[in-house]
Amino acid sequence: MAKIREWQKGSNEKTVKELYEDFQLENRVKNLSDMTIRFYEQNLIHFLRYLEEIGIEQVSEIEKRLVDKFILSLKKRELKATTINTYIRATRSFLYFAMKEGFLSQFDISLIKADKEQKEPYTEEEILKLIKKPEIRGCDFVEHRNWVLVNYLLETGNRKQVKHNS
Repeated sequence: MAKIREWQKGSNEKTVKELYEDFQLENRVKNLSDMTIRFYEQNLIHFLRYLEEIGIEQVSEIEKRLVDKFILSLKKRELKATTINTYIRATRSFLYFAMKEGFLSQFDISLIKADKEQKEPYTEEEILKLIKKPEIRGCDFVEHRNWVLVNYLLETGNRKQVKHNS
């Protein structure tokens, strides 16, 4: 395939824009959902803008170090790790496509470590609201059902079982 491409164009070069169009064409040919195609449109734009800002036009100019610098630029914008990982996933798919097509040499692209956010526990006031028995004649079914469920869980101590690997 690379030989054919060299013969047709004279070199194994492609602009980032041309490769993006080929990438989305293949996604449509593979019958990916409209949501997936839109995901790439919305999330690859950040990487494509970054390349434009630093003056990269040819796919062959992209290397691992450049991807690492892109990730650092996202961190400097103080984005959440989950957002950065979303952008990396889109970028990784795009660049792995470039590698598969022979425009880039192989390198790995890893997601960043995302710390899990600790959820705020209920305040005492919120807990009292949850366990206060509603007026049976004045409440609707949903309110009564929720009260029953909350009290059942509190009184029985039901918890999700976690399997431990020994």
